[in-house]
Amino acid sequence: MHRMLQIVPLILLLALGGCIAVGDGLLTIQGKLSAPAPSGCSLRLALLEEAEARSYNTRAIEQEFYEDFTVAPRPRDYRITVSCPGYKPVEKTVRSMASVTKVDLGTVALTR
Repeated sequence: MHRMLQIVPLILLLALGGCIAVGDGLLTIQGKLSAPAPSGCSLRLALLEEAEARSYNTRAIEQEFYEDFTVAPRPRDYRITVSCPGYKPVEKTVRSMASVTKVDLGTVALTR
């Protein structure tokens, strides 16, 4: 019985420790489109190993954009895609390194 009273608090402590979240990371992407932005331009973020971005990782963008995405709190590789109707999509691969990663795409050249 005495042994059981020593083990139960330890088990509870380990169980609660597994529930503590480390927190999310933040990936901020900013840039500017080289041509006047047609309506319907988007910015998508996907894990490099995923074929498509999830719907919540897609943002409508305009000429200049600054968007935040919630990401894993550990280093991961991501694919950024800027697309506008009538133009070729522009992709860039980035690695999030810390709890906050900032990516400046600069001027994104839109080509047909």
